[in-house]
Amino acid sequence: DIMLERLTKLIENQRSSLRVGMPQAIFFYLFPRVLKRFREQFPDMEFSVYERDTVLAELVKNGSLDVCISERYFGDPVVPQRLLGSYRLSLVYPREWGAAPDPKDIARWAEDKPFITYEPGQTLRNLALDFLERGGASVQPVISTSGSSSVKRCVEEGLGFSIIPSWCVSPEDVTIETVPITGLPEVRVYFGNAGFLQKHPNVQQLFEDCRRELVGTVLEPPRGEEPLA
Repeated sequence: DIMLERLTKLIENQRSSLRVGMPQAIFFYLFPRVLKRFREQFPDMEFSVYERDTVLAELVKNGSLDVCISERYFGDPVVPQRLLGSYRLSLVYPREWGAAPDPKDIARWAEDKPFITYEPGQTLRNLALDFLERGGASVQPVISTSGSSSVKRCVEEGLGFSIIPSWCVSPEDVTIETVPITGLPEVRVYFGNAGFLQKHPNVQQLFEDCRRELVGTVLEPPRGEEPLA
């Protein structure tokens, strides 16, 4: 404990960069607004972002990352996590395919259609496959890619349908239709960090900025909590 305390004090005085890992979609769609607020406080700090999904805990534990934002709960005391909030998933498909299915009929509707999703092991791929197969559909991905922006781009080109975070779709997306899925549980988003950085001012500031910019706008706050003003 004494060694960690001394190391923390040393890092607080010396660190000029912060290494953060998160899924590609969270960075692409959500994180720039967090960065804007954070850099108002620390304009001289280098901010390195690793766009990952499946190996974030290991990267923090081996010293490659300081902070991670993840849709997985690790349950590892070496990487303590705090719940930021949650979000819902939506079906997206090319508008030229016609009328939207009823949410309860999505699995049957998807049976004979090309499915675009994430690479094996990613959280959102597992959730989507479980949902479709639980509804009786037998689907095999025809395209797998690393992030929601790439998945959505394939859908825009008419290559298939997908299940992605609801906040990826905006009113400007006129070539695709979207259907919120109520039969899927909320996806929780966690803020984690190396244990010895738990009280580091930069890490704490980043956590507060994530809460202020994301919770109550794109993420639902944890039950019993209100978004920060």
